[in-house]
Amino acid sequence: TGCLLELAISCEDLPLNAAGKPPDPACVLLVYSLLERKWAEAWESDVVIRSQTPTFQHILRLSFPAGVASAVLVVFDMQRSSRSKGGRKELGRVKVNLEELNNSCPSSLKVGSLSLELKKNEEEQESSQESSGLGRVSFVVERIKDDNF
Repeated sequence: TGCLLELAISCEDLPLNAAGKPPDPACVLLVYSLLERKWAEAWESDVVIRSQTPTFQHILRLSFPAGVASAVLVVFDMQRSSRSKGGRKELGRVKVNLEELNNSCPSSLKVGSLSLELKKNEEEQESSQESSGLGRVSFVVERIKDDNF
């Protein structure tokens, strides 16, 4: 029993980098492994060069059992110097409730959409009051299979 969703992901209003140029954004989906008790990368998008409004070409195909509720989508600026893992700069993140994504598809239709505001991660949020102006992430969701119906 579970769900199989396909997600097309795009962003809007991403902030300019320190040099005043549009970022080179990419997304990473983190899921929590109960077995390993840690967050792990489950998917990575393509990099879109110099865009505040990227639409990522890689479709995220997401399969999850009933009861698995959350994941985190992190948007990074993959600057030229950052082809190594340490060089990417986090622009923001959204908690993704998988049930909410699934429920964005009305049962009569198989396609829905959801838009979420990007936020800073908790550590940065405490030191900085500013979390507005980070942009938004939009998901176009297609339900391929749902054993829960």
